[in-house]
Amino acid sequence: MLAAGVAAVFLLATAVLAWRSAPPRNPKQAVSPQVADLCAKARFFWNKRTPEVLRTSLELYQQAIRFAPGYAPAYAGEASCYAVMAVNSQLPADLTARQAIEAANEAIALDPNVAEAHAALGLVAFGIRYDWGAAESELSRALALDPNMASAHKYRALCRLYTGRTAEAQAEMRKALELDPLSVSLRVGEGMLSYYLRHYHQAVEKAHQILEMDPAFRDAHLMLGLALEGLRDWTGAEREYNVAALASTGDCESIARLAHVYARSGRTRKAREILDRLLKPAPDQCVDPYQVAFVYTALGQTGPALEWLEKAVRQHTAIPMKVDPYLDPLRGDPGYQKLLARAHLN
Repeated sequence: MLAAGVAAVFLLATAVLAWRSAPPRNPKQAVSPQVADLCAKARFFWNKRTPEVLRTSLELYQQAIRFAPGYAPAYAGEASCYAVMAVNSQLPADLTARQAIEAANEAIALDPNVAEAHAALGLVAFGIRYDWGAAESELSRALALDPNMASAHKYRALCRLYTGRTAEAQAEMRKALELDPLSVSLRVGEGMLSYYLRHYHQAVEKAHQILEMDPAFRDAHLMLGLALEGLRDWTGAEREYNVAALASTGDCESIARLAHVYARSGRTRKAREILDRLLKPAPDQCVDPYQVAFVYTALGQTGPALEWLEKAVRQHTAIPMKVDPYLDPLRGDPGYQKLLARAHLN
């Protein structure tokens, strides 16, 4: 009987090991030069991060999938596009997050060792679901598979920044930049970290460094505007937000930032004109309620600000609320503290 039991245990253990070491559903396939070229172009555009070029990147990855439906990296790239679009409020967050998760899971089913798919799941976990534990788990998995994945280090830096772990966030961002020092997207992440830490002069310097590399980079102009606004340079901030607005027609962030600087500098009529546009968007526009909330905050209207911030929490677009200087006037309000708790940020 004992021998039979030992044999059964051995067979079970063997079966478990065999299951765990089973090959992916579709092992890594040789990819054609055409598909490799599509993915390389998609990655180039993905690194730009503006709404228009992200859509171009997504289309290229989807074209690669049509040519090679068993190619896991193409699905992982598609997942990354959807994840960034969801977190940046370029498309409705819930729907786009589901698309990111579906694409990432398809990539993992084809090849469990595709680090980018786990990184996309990590970004969605904290950026949309407020599930900070799941985000740490997925990002750790991505970095275990590929320790040199700079974007995963960036996501982990942001995850830790938004939860108030600033020293760890700075360390992760340094790792990301050591791996990819020429990435303008990573440099914007580093500059935004300085901004959220209220190191405005440092953020201005970093923004200028990025613009020397790419004078048309929209996110660098937005970051420079934020840092100048932090320094109460209203004219400079207005200039940068207008430049950013010209660089992108795909979202409302630039004009919302413009309304904020108008409100803070006493030009309330102009701020309210933009606010009216945000409250009555065109059919093809996706307005982030977080942006409406911070405009109301700058106008000193705490009640409407908290109402729209609650919508942003519900729609998963309020991830920077714990550290965002724009919301400093709300921090002593019990309603704001309740919203922090709902986002698991208190």
